[in-house]
Parts: sequence; structure tokens; C-alpha cells
Amino acid sequence: MNLKLHEVIALYYELNGVTKTGKETEVLSQGMLKQKMSLKTKVYLQRLNKVVGEEVKLYEEAKQELFKKLGVEEDGNISIPAENFEAFNKELNDLLTAEKEINVSELWGADLKLEHLESIETDEYYPALLALIDNK
Repeated sequence: MNLKLHEVIALYYELNGVTKTGKETEVLSQGMLKQKMSLKTKVYLQRLNKVVGEEVKLYEEAKQELFKKLGVEEDGNISIPAENFEAFNKELNDLLTAEKEINVSELWGADLKLEHLESIETDEYYPALLALIDNK
């Protein structure tokens, strides 16, 4: 299945959760991997997480290069000057809409179906993960 990079990033956070850091750390989403599930399902999702995590790492590196290319460093922080903002947004959008093929059949064959997730009790919603499993 082909996913755009922004969908891969969403999937990464659905699997791993999201925290907000500030004066105190606040958990916004625990992530699917923190939910109770069968060991078999967890192994399949961890395989997916490894592939997705590698893509997110490459994205973060490319984004840092883009900041260095079009940004100005001041006191250890990089900001994008107004004259480079449009070019920055265009290149970032091009990056986020690039496609990545994730072959789920190589990760878990025909074994993982939506029914395997039905026993997981959660208040959270995982649209990118459910679409990936349902469309394999």
C-alpha cells in the first residue's frame, strides 16, 4: 500500500503515542503499542513500527537539512526568514506528499485482520492504522 509521508508520520504517532512537553509532560495519546493485545498482534505491529520509524527518522533528517538550507541560525535556534518562507513551505509540502510503499503482506502476511484488533479496549482512534490493515 502506498502512503504519503504525512500518513506515515500519523501512523507512527498512532502506534507510539503523543506527549506534550512543557513544564509538565502530558500524554495526549498512549498509542496502539501500549494497549493490551495478543502477543502475535503486538509482534506484527512492532514490525510495522520499525518500518514506519525508519521513515520518520529519514523525514526528520530531511527536514533539518531544509531548515539549514533555507533558515538562519541565531542563538542555537534556526528560523526561516520571510523571503525564504514560501520556498520552505513548498519543499516541506513536497517532502510530506512523497509516497512510500509499505507492503503489509511482507510484515504479517494475510494473518492480521481488523478482527484481531477487536479485543483491544481503548478510548483512542487509529484511522491510519485501521486503513492500512483494512486495505492490505
